[in-house]
Amino acid sequence: MMTTTTPRNRIPLLLATVTAVLAAAAAIPATLLGGTEALGMMGVGAGLGLVSVVGGWWIAQFAFRGPDMFATKLVVGGFIVRIALLILTMSALVAVTGIEVQRFVLWLVAFYFALVLVEAWTLAREQHLGSKEGSIR
Repeated sequence: MMTTTTPRNRIPLLLATVTAVLAAAAAIPATLLGGTEALGMMGVGAGLGLVSVVGGWWIAQFAFRGPDMFATKLVVGGFIVRIALLILTMSALVAVTGIEVQRFVLWLVAFYFALVLVEAWTLAREQHLGSKEGSIR
């Protein structure tokens, strides 16, 4: 039996692909400007950004399942949980490894917001295509 994946289930894969492409594009300039250490910190920032955005997406899937009010869904699945998740993952990494936040925070912010924009664009595109299909019937 073959299962098909809905476009929403492909979002984590899309975000991982975008992260890899952005990291590959930034690898040479990062290495030239900051050496191999900058490349490592770019990897840390990209990884934390990806984990935070995919984790926020996963949590949002639970928030949008029930018959809750839309405002509650927006808050739970949106900004507050995502920022809390970002801060928790960043704090955990710093506590475990002892890496100074200043060394990777710029990369983290860049990858995080790029991935949030890709996720928002993908969801808006799906919504737009879904509304077009509904109007044809």
